[in-house]
Amino acid sequence: MGEPAPVGKESPARLFSRPMVLKAESVGFVLLSLLDLLISRASFQWQGYWGGYEVNPVAAYVLRYYNIAGLVIYKSVLTAGVVVACQVIWLKYPRIARGILILGCLVFSYVVFHSVWQMYAHVGAFPWS
Repeated sequence: MGEPAPVGKESPARLFSRPMVLKAESVGFVLLSLLDLLISRASFQWQGYWGGYEVNPVAAYVLRYYNIAGLVIYKSVLTAGVVVACQVIWLKYPRIARGILILGCLVFSYVVFHSVWQMYAHVGAFPWS
């Protein structure tokens, strides 16, 4: 049998042997990503009435060929990848990792706000009212 992987200061295995950092930023990023997905789903469900569409070309491709389930998997993997990447980046560059997540939260906030505003402007009501 081989030796166990070293868990030193620079080892990637260290990522799994320590407490999670950037919790608030990560939770905010994941929640805003989920909100974006839910608003997108509402827009696609009422596509004929609201004219909802996916702006991201890769996500639009996934939606076209794999339906909403594929889009959920695609966006979930991307979100998880960003959070894990920021955890790894934090080992050497904590300010950059925090900045990436905060910038992601700002971008998702804009996307969510803009999507809700567009739906309200088009229909005059929110989808849940």
